[in-house]
Amino acid sequence: MNNRVLISLREQVNGISYFIFAALLPVLFTSLWLLNHSQLPTSDATDYLITGHKIYLHFTENGFWYGLLHFDIARGWRPIFFSVLVAPFLLISHDNLSFAYHAVTITCVFTSAVYIYLLSRLLLDRWPSIIAANVVCLLPFVLVPGLDFFAEIALFPAVIGSLYHLIQSDYFRHKKHAIGFIICFSLAIVIRPVEAVTELFFVLIVFLFSGWYRGIFSIKQIFSVIALGFSALFLLFLYVGTHFLHHYPFHPIDGGTYDIRLAKSIYHTLIITVVGVLLAWGTLAFINLSSWCRQRCQRMNKPLNDPPLIFVFSTIFVLALMWFLPDAFKLYVWVYRTSFGDIAHNTTHTVTKPPVWNVLQSFTIQESAAIVLGTMLIASLSLLTMGKQTLRHVCLSFPFLYLLLLVPFPAWEVLNTIQSSSRKLNLAFPAFILALLLIGLQRGKWWGLRLSVVTGLLITQFIFALSFIYPSLSPLKTYTQVFGTYPQPVTLRPNPHDEVIDFLNQQNKQYQLKLIVTQTNVETALPIDPFLLGIIGQVQHLPYVIGFQYHSTYSELDIEKTNRNHAAVLLTDKKSDMVISNEAAQAYAKQFEHEPNPTLKVWYRFLYYYASNQLGSIGWKVGPCITVKARDNYDYLGCLLLAEKR
Repeated sequence: MNNRVLISLREQVNGISYFIFAALLPVLFTSLWLLNHSQLPTSDATDYLITGHKIYLHFTENGFWYGLLHFDIARGWRPIFFSVLVAPFLLISHDNLSFAYHAVTITCVFTSAVYIYLLSRLLLDRWPSIIAANVVCLLPFVLVPGLDFFAEIALFPAVIGSLYHLIQSDYFRHKKHAIGFIICFSLAIVIRPVEAVTELFFVLIVFLFSGWYRGIFSIKQIFSVIALGFSALFLLFLYVGTHFLHHYPFHPIDGGTYDIRLAKSIYHTLIITVVGVLLAWGTLAFINLSSWCRQRCQRMNKPLNDPPLIFVFSTIFVLALMWFLPDAFKLYVWVYRTSFGDIAHNTTHTVTKPPVWNVLQSFTIQESAAIVLGTMLIASLSLLTMGKQTLRHVCLSFPFLYLLLLVPFPAWEVLNTIQSSSRKLNLAFPAFILALLLIGLQRGKWWGLRLSVVTGLLITQFIFALSFIYPSLSPLKTYTQVFGTYPQPVTLRPNPHDEVIDFLNQQNKQYQLKLIVTQTNVETALPIDPFLLGIIGQVQHLPYVIGFQYHSTYSELDIEKTNRNHAAVLLTDKKSDMVISNEAAQAYAKQFEHEPNPTLKVWYRFLYYYASNQLGSIGWKVGPCITVKARDNYDYLGCLLLAEKR
């Protein structure tokens, strides 16, 4: 008995050590990068920290059980689950935002590596699987979302975990892995609902078809799942519609065109889902009641056993609805605005879609041309020497097929729509490279050579990645065209955000400020990010609020409203540009005329009045100013504008 316990313990220790080796280089690089980064996440990513901090306050201000029962009340403008991952680490660290940011990122990278290792082990030996996990998780498309703190860093392990548990569940006949699939797929949906569903769509079709073909699933079970899925969508959109009609708790997008389009889109999605519900349940009723179908489908309707297919997907639908229904309208508005509404409209006017080949080339360079071409090379060598039986086994295996099925939708999206961010390929590109590694690292002729090539690429990629952290390795950054690109950590000390907060605290002693709105370039977040500045103010419990305004359409009234509603404005731009002169005023006027983004138009208008020394004509006067050095190493001027009494 003792020997069995020792053997079991030794196996567990070995398993953990293999996981550590699989995640070694990605976690090491991520940790070093974060330690050298002196700034919290900026721009949209700050919203996750803000929401996570609100959840944390539910626990600290109202008690543990209240926080546990009400953690889902606090939502950002994206009502997704990612912010919840921040709260436990804030509780552990007693409200240390840096610790929470670092911990979430490292945890997601480690989990990604573990699932890549486990998925690879279904077709590869142990050490090739460890190397594959390190290669994939060191890729920029996997790491960059975590370094910038976007939700895709958590989507990646959730989707890869869904694939692993889906395969290992043996069509849900293995309960432990069926539960694992429920957890991972549910997490993927509540973290990034559109991406999770669209990117796993083809995987689930193949899974259901394969289960039916093998006689494991019946037609009735499959259509029951489809009917339940449409019913869940209909319930979500119905709640969106009723909420829109009777409660409408949000400000209109623009009070005109986009609000009308939003209303029409809600009605259209409701009609489409109603049709889907009727067709799905009608087909299911036909299967149940038709004697002709019972005779024709007798074999198909009698699976070899009764796996809990309906239970698994019903649980996933229920969990997703439990999270999204309270904020269904906010979810809908978020998806609508970024895909069809004002934000999408602004993007289409600022982004020019290049030819397909240029897009593929650009993404390959961002990801690491060396890794992409290297994995294609070793896969080609393996194909030349691989026996037909082995080739058939690998290419028809679920790990290989499912990885390739993650590619089509995001590839179509970035090639044919305005969605051009590399985060859209956070799953597709790494999945394609891992699929090549599953072929290229198969044992056989030239196996040692192929393994050596991949190991060499891994070591080179790791050293190159370190060049973004340590200046002594900076000459390696000239090879970005070969090895991809990572964000440069901000090493400014003190950080400009801390300097601005100290400056505002000093001015507050004299002016007793209650509310300050920041006017800065929100797209570059230079010299400061207004959202990050706001959360720093919340955490430090400052006696004034730091805010920022988005505008869907531009109007001179926006400046007047700012004058009426805010005690002060912090206006910032490059020190060399922000001067009082006719030339500077004309330059700002020209930028204002050609700027399609209404939010930036307001910023340029403020700068125009500043440069032309006409702030008094719109009810403002220039107060104290501060000079800070931003992460681009330029000096920026920040002036406090005070509202004149009228």
